[in-house]
Amino acid sequence: MMVPFDIRTVARTMGGTVSGEEALVPGPRHSPKDRSLSIRVGPQFQDGFITHSFAGDDPLVCRDYVRQKLGLPPWQPKKPAHNGNWNDKRTVVKPPTKTETDTGRLPESAIPAWMEPGSDGKPQFCHWGNEGPQKSDNELRRHVYHGGDGVAVRIKIKNGTWSTFTDWYRVRNTAGVIGWQAKKPNDYQDIPYIGLTNPFDPELASDEIFWPEGEKDCETLGNKNIPAFTFGGCGDGLPEAAATYLSGRRIIILADNDDPGQKHAEKKAALARQAGAAAIKVLHFPELPDHGDVSDFFAAGGTAAELMQRADAAPEWQPATCRRLRGAHGRHRAMTEKNDINEALRNGGQREVLARHDKACKFDPKQTNASHSAENDDQVIAGLAQLPDITY
Repeated sequence: MMVPFDIRTVARTMGGTVSGEEALVPGPRHSPKDRSLSIRVGPQFQDGFITHSFAGDDPLVCRDYVRQKLGLPPWQPKKPAHNGNWNDKRTVVKPPTKTETDTGRLPESAIPAWMEPGSDGKPQFCHWGNEGPQKSDNELRRHVYHGGDGVAVRIKIKNGTWSTFTDWYRVRNTAGVIGWQAKKPNDYQDIPYIGLTNPFDPELASDEIFWPEGEKDCETLGNKNIPAFTFGGCGDGLPEAAATYLSGRRIIILADNDDPGQKHAEKKAALARQAGAAAIKVLHFPELPDHGDVSDFFAAGGTAAELMQRADAAPEWQPATCRRLRGAHGRHRAMTEKNDINEALRNGGQREVLARHDKACKFDPKQTNASHSAENDDQVIAGLAQLPDITY
């Protein structure tokens, strides 16, 4: 996406000044001396810009104000392809449609309703602006989820005292005032967190995009000009809405070097397959310590070029059924009794791996299920060929 203006043009047009990478300009309905509205420009932002009001002005009002000042056409609701009804996503909360994500854009932000507090008075409605809660002394880092219009809808904060995360969600109370609550709203629309390089830019529609475990990894990749996104780590789960962003894409999943991370990577790959991803690969980092991730890979001296080489050399992902070491292991062992399977394993160099799996899983021949088919034989051989050289 080409941006038809630069930061200096924005500052001059709106009567403000340039400060670093942002323009500080008068906010809507503020005096000419005001500098409460911050604007940044770039192709990763919808319409080429993103706004932040230090005065707490409504972010949608600020965007309309900037569009008007820059001579851009006013915001219009989109007309979905599946029916003839107009849908203003500013007021109607719904999951993003395939048509929206096919354009390579995140949906415009829909602000859900504040949840009715329970007997404990929670969740409380907090009157904060686009920046969310103020930074506390024990805050280690925060990750802001933005809609396609640049409006912050979720802020995930890591606290240092107990190394825990707190999630804040943008909501609108019954009076129409926008604020925040520390509980996921029932009608919250899940969107991905993206790094500096937006993987959903239409110009990257045919490129490989990377799906690491968490937001920190996403930022690490973005700093390397690698398009990346995430829906959070294992503890955040895997929202159904994630499938909307995967159809037709070439997905590289980066697994953390631990059991939960590897299981989560398998779930992500299965979801991508179900969503119709064009290609799926899962990259592991066995050389890293336990719990190591792609950020640790770079911290240890790895380069973007090396990561790309790994991605190029990695095989296409196959369902985990053929690679489970326990549940389906008896069937694997039974199949190796056939001469053609044995020969295939010898040729593939996987016999030693299988033997080590036998030892690790305490294989019991009495529990072997000897029933199988030629089709299953082929699947097992294909699965075993993908097994890493594991040591026990």
